[in-house]
Amino acid sequence: MDRTLSWLAGARDVDALERALTEVDAAIAMVVGGVAISVRLCNLAGAEEAAFDAAARAQAAGLAFSLLREQPGSATMIVGPRLGPEAPA
Repeated sequence: MDRTLSWLAGARDVDALERALTEVDAAIAMVVGGVAISVRLCNLAGAEEAAFDAAARAQAAGLAFSLLREQPGSATMIVGPRLGPEAPA
């Protein structure tokens, strides 16, 4: 009987771009849901590569998007606040 243990990897390996876009989607949901006015995502691997898609997703949700490059190799994405006047509830 073979007693070798094999460790299973996670359900799937998520690359940096997909992980950054997942974080952006969560930030968009927080701002649209009224939990936050804006969300700052710092030190995400793949932030610069995800910036175009992230900006398009934020704009489609009616939110502002910014990419800050404060230090070499480091990018910060800011999602929110809402663009334009808010509709009455």
